[in-house]
Amino acid sequence: MDIFEIRKANLIRLIGSRRKGACAEKWEMAPAHLSQVLSNKTAKNLGEDVARRIEQKEGLPHGWLDSLQTQQGLGGHAARSPLTLIDRIHGLLRARGIPDRAVRNELAETCEISYEAVRQWFSGDTANIRNEHLVSIARKYKVSVDWLLSGDLSELNKPDTAAEHTGNYQARRAEAIMDFATPRTRSVLERINQAALSGRLSDADLDLLDQIAARFEGSEGTQPASTHGSHKRLKEKLQKNDPHPKQ
Repeated sequence: MDIFEIRKANLIRLIGSRRKGACAEKWEMAPAHLSQVLSNKTAKNLGEDVARRIEQKEGLPHGWLDSLQTQQGLGGHAARSPLTLIDRIHGLLRARGIPDRAVRNELAETCEISYEAVRQWFSGDTANIRNEHLVSIARKYKVSVDWLLSGDLSELNKPDTAAEHTGNYQARRAEAIMDFATPRTRSVLERINQAALSGRLSDADLDLLDQIAARFEGSEGTQPASTHGSHKRLKEKLQKNDPHPKQ
């Protein structure tokens, strides 16, 4: 095996059962790039710089990817990699029902810091995680600081509390939205909520809602022309489902 075959084999073991998209984000790779490296149909190789970055993000020693790792070399857990502080924090919020796309904003609010500071944490720069940040996270999500530093995610997998945390998060977010919503916005959101509760939202509807949410997250005050037709279709569907249409 050459160096690139060795890196690929180790990378497959390192990913294990984790989602490739989540790994790509953590390693600051484009998902398509990671897929090409793992594919047997392309000649894309894992280069030196990317290999070293993956090792750094995973807390592995320099050159770890360049030596073929056996089951024993992986600590007997081919599907697991060393957990970092950020892995635990991310896993904690997931277990508490926080959607992945909301994790960074949630942490920024919890620690009373900027979104950019949290983004740096997830990019591997954890030097600015202070003790008070850990205390705030631990207190809000009912774990100890010791757990954040050295705990096991399996300790969080308790079905009896997961649903409760998920419901609390959703209720808190819904309440916050309604506090700031205009009457018209509140009416639209309530109709969407009723459609969701009754199972009337199709995959296409969810895709449209996701596009709208992404537009607000990505740019303020602008609306891509290509989404106009999609928004019109969603508006028409909501009007059709409205039990009290305007006359």
